[in-house]
Amino acid sequence: MELLHFFLHLLPSLVPKQEKVCRGPGYFNCPHCGRRQPGELYETVTRRYLGGHGIPLSHGEASGPEVYRCLVCPKEVTAYGHYGYDFGPHARRQTWKCFHCKGEVPYERFDCPHCGYRFQVGGR
Repeated sequence: MELLHFFLHLLPSLVPKQEKVCRGPGYFNCPHCGRRQPGELYETVTRRYLGGHGIPLSHGEASGPEVYRCLVCPKEVTAYGHYGYDFGPHARRQTWKCFHCKGEVPYERFDCPHCGYRFQVGGR
């Protein structure tokens, strides 16, 4: 019973803290440079700490949008889903085939430069 009382006493002292954590290096389509560049992926995570003691109680949960930092310009951009950042290990720019005219489209674009077809992102 004393142990249960001890843990119930600690519950109000759980302190959430947001931190920006680097998830690793790679390449992405930098909108500022206008080309594929080396960069780093950051993610905002929320970790819970035992208040006042700094003891982490969790590894953290993703709690915000991803942020990409260009290692060339070195600007940061927040990913909101309206640009194809294509973060990954490949240094070469990727393309996708237009569903309408089958033309090659740069990966960061959501509209075909050949026929104007627009790939819809997200909900309606």
